[in-house]
Amino acid sequence: MKKRGFIVISFILLTLITISIAMNQKKVITDTDEYGMFNGFKGYSNLDIFPEQIPDKGTGTQYYFEYKDEIFDPYYQIYLKCTYDTPTYSDEVKRLAQIKESYQGITQKIRYNTEKFGYPAYVAIYGDDGCYEYALLDEYNQTIIYIFTQWANADDIKFENAYLPHNFMADTEDSFSIYMFDLGDGGRYVADDKYNRK
Repeated sequence: MKKRGFIVISFILLTLITISIAMNQKKVITDTDEYGMFNGFKGYSNLDIFPEQIPDKGTGTQYYFEYKDEIFDPYYQIYLKCTYDTPTYSDEVKRLAQIKESYQGITQKIRYNTEKFGYPAYVAIYGDDGCYEYALLDEYNQTIIYIFTQWANADDIKFENAYLPHNFMADTEDSFSIYMFDLGDGGRYVADDKYNRK
C-alpha cells in the first residue's frame, strides 16, 4: 500500500511540475519582420486596432510581442509604434475610426476618448476581462501607438508606462469591449475568431 501511495503522489507531483513548466513558457518577438504573425492568438480580441501589416511609409517602428500561456487565461502584451507621413497618418486614423464588430444584428463601434489616456485614443477594449486594446494618436509627431494587453501588470510592461490608461487594471464600472456581446441570459459571445481558428 505504501508503494502504491508513493507512486500516486509521485505521478501527481510530476504532472504538476509538467503543467507548471508548460504554463511558464513565454514567447517574445521584437523583430518587425515578424509583425502580424498572430495565427493561434488566444486573446479575447480580433486585434482590429492593429494594421494587418506595417504600412510601407511607416518609420521609426518599434514592436514588442509577448505571450505566456498561464493556468487560467493567456497573458499578452502587444505594442506597435509607427510614425507616418501626412497622407498615411490620415488614412490610418480614418481606418481606426471605422472599426466595429457585429453579431446577430448588433454592432459595437470603437470609441474615441480624450480623458482616460495621455493622448487622444481610439479604444476597442477598456478594462474588460483584464484586457485593453487601443490606439494612441500623437498628432503633433504623426505617430500612432497601438496596444493590446491581457492580464498584464504595469510592472511587467515593456513599453513606456505613459502609454497606459490612467487607471490601468483598476476596477471600473465603465469597462467595455467591442468584441463582447451580452446574450441576455448572463452569457457572452466573444468575437475573437480572426486569428484564434487559424
